[in-house]
Amino acid sequence: MEKKDFLSPPNIETFQELPDSKPLVVVGKNSEILYTNNSFRKSFQIKEGMSFEELKSEPNLENLLTVFSQSNFNGFHFDLFLFPDEKLEINHYYVEVDRIFIESREYFFLTFQTSNEKQKLESRINDLHDALEYGKIPVIITDENGNINYATRMFEKILKNSIDEIFYQPIALVLSNNIIDADFNEINEAIHRTKRWTKEISYFDDKKGHIFLELNLNPVYRDGTDLLNFILTAHDITSHILKNQIAKKSAESLLAIINNISDLLLIIKKENNEWTFNNANENFFQTFSLIKANCLNRKLESVLEAAYLKEIFAAVTKLKNLSLKYAEFFYDHSNKRKYSGKVTGIVSDTEEFFIISLKDITDQLLYELILKKAYEKEIHLNKLKTAFLENMSHEIRTPYNAILGYSEIIDDCLQVGEFDTIKEISVFVKEVLDRVLNLFTNIVEVSQIESGEVQVDKVVVNCHEILKSVYNKKTLAAKAKGLDFKLEVEQHEVLLSTDWIKFEKIIFSIVDNAIKYTETGSVIIGASSHDGRIIISVSDTGKGMDVTMLSRLFEPFTQEEEGYARNFEGAGLGLTIAYGLTKLLGGEMEFESSKETGTKVLLIFPQYN
Repeated sequence: MEKKDFLSPPNIETFQELPDSKPLVVVGKNSEILYTNNSFRKSFQIKEGMSFEELKSEPNLENLLTVFSQSNFNGFHFDLFLFPDEKLEINHYYVEVDRIFIESREYFFLTFQTSNEKQKLESRINDLHDALEYGKIPVIITDENGNINYATRMFEKILKNSIDEIFYQPIALVLSNNIIDADFNEINEAIHRTKRWTKEISYFDDKKGHIFLELNLNPVYRDGTDLLNFILTAHDITSHILKNQIAKKSAESLLAIINNISDLLLIIKKENNEWTFNNANENFFQTFSLIKANCLNRKLESVLEAAYLKEIFAAVTKLKNLSLKYAEFFYDHSNKRKYSGKVTGIVSDTEEFFIISLKDITDQLLYELILKKAYEKEIHLNKLKTAFLENMSHEIRTPYNAILGYSEIIDDCLQVGEFDTIKEISVFVKEVLDRVLNLFTNIVEVSQIESGEVQVDKVVVNCHEILKSVYNKKTLAAKAKGLDFKLEVEQHEVLLSTDWIKFEKIIFSIVDNAIKYTETGSVIIGASSHDGRIIISVSDTGKGMDVTMLSRLFEPFTQEEEGYARNFEGAGLGLTIAYGLTKLLGGEMEFESSKETGTKVLLIFPQYN
């Protein structure tokens, strides 16, 4: 029987592709495209028999596959950026490459995932992780052999070991301090036979005392067949255990138990429609500064705060009316601490006992607030990273393309002997290289400012001399745009102690921005001094900025227009550097701006006496 080629199955056209399939392509040893799915053809406008040379990308796919074919790696992954093309809807992909062998023939299997899909997947994973951590859910995940590869912080606390100490250790061994030998053998047998395992254990918490847990180990399957891993969860059954003990034991036994629990425990009794203080643990008395002898068997309203009683009675009513196992409430005590409460009840024919546990959640709420701020900061940093990648890609690629173009012109001129043209082009090449050098210099300077590595050499200088120097350097640029460029300073000297070079760089950067973003009208540099302060202003009649941009103005790589289609060049570092140097030299920077009305920048420095 003739062998069928894997890459050309019979009647492959009859198979239908799901609408959300990822772009996929199979490439031969010599980078020839052997198979593409519909999603790939639609996304990249490339099909079988075509070449990756037609795909303008960074990095170059064909070159990358050539290098990979000569390596010893099974696979790798990378980010792929496509040059702007109106035919392509997406220009950023996450690519995974695998080397496969079929009947001694070598192929490369490429799958493409958009950055949005990758971010969604990462977000879902992070959300699941956060949900487990913030919900304080004890979870351990193992591989098919029972070796731990994930644990939440709650289980680290239970086991009193960090994830680094228990990672890839057998779960039975990790639990050995909490279970007996028979349980050790049972869990190993359950893992070997992929069976469910359940066990009740207890451990001692430094703050809460004895905690009782129900452990459940469950095998997890895909499609009900292939074993993936085991998941161990722990359910806090302390409340249930304690309730049973309270119902069975004497008051003395009850006190011995509840006094070992760090949560605040209160037991109240309702008899003949009268509520009394039955008992509480020592932690409760200490926290609320109560004397035990003055509380026992007293009416509740004579012992507890009215606000606390209101919450307790509301929870008890809810517990009874809805037939709940427990009811929860929140309570803000006058000691400025916040508590979460839980009420459970024991009802007999003649008496009703209710057990109220209080947990101080003040620090937890504060921690959650800190986490929320950290999360918002992380989102902000991700936006900065995206802006950095987009700006750097544009700022580096643009001069690089210019240099390539100029080099081709130079080659043509050399062939026909047009040396005057070469001389003119060399000037343009130098300008492009200066732009790239300035970009790298600015990046280094931003890094030095943020790390505090900038050295300041202060001297006493005349502020007006520096302003005149900047004015003279930018006059030609302003006149080239037809702007009314003015310098308005006082006649007398205005002295300040500063670093001349860094101070001039601040002024130059602000004036350069004003000229860049002003198409018609004026740019005015002014300076005045009063009350021991020097106030320098740079105002323009340019396009101005939206008020929402002002809060992000001094962040690196930030511009009002971003992406490849923006109208103005630059990496968005000028104002960041100017602002950082202003703070470093002891000054302040303020902005006044609105759309289509212009911008005014104020620099305020202490005057030298």
